[in-house]
Amino acid sequence: MKRPDKSGKVWLYVVGLLLGLPLCYVLSSGPMVVLTYRKVIPESVMETTYGPLVWLMRETGTREAVEAYVVVWLQLTNTPIP
Repeated sequence: MKRPDKSGKVWLYVVGLLLGLPLCYVLSSGPMVVLTYRKVIPESVMETTYGPLVWLMRETGTREAVEAYVVVWLQLTNTPIP
C-alpha cells in the first residue's frame, strides 16, 4: 500500500498558522474585555496581554472596528459598558 505524500502540504500548515494565530489573538480580545469588566481578570493582565493590539489599533486606524467587536461581546454577555 502506497503512503500518501504529505510533503507538498506543509505550506498549508504554515499559512494556516501565520493567519490563524494572529486572528485568534485579535478575536480573543472581546472575551478578555468581558472578563476584565466583570473583574475576573485584573486590568494589568489585560493591558500587558493586549498592549500590542492597542498599539496596532492606533497605528493602523482599526480602532473603531475592534471597539465595535468588543461592544458586540459586551452586549451579547449583558456586561455593563462603563
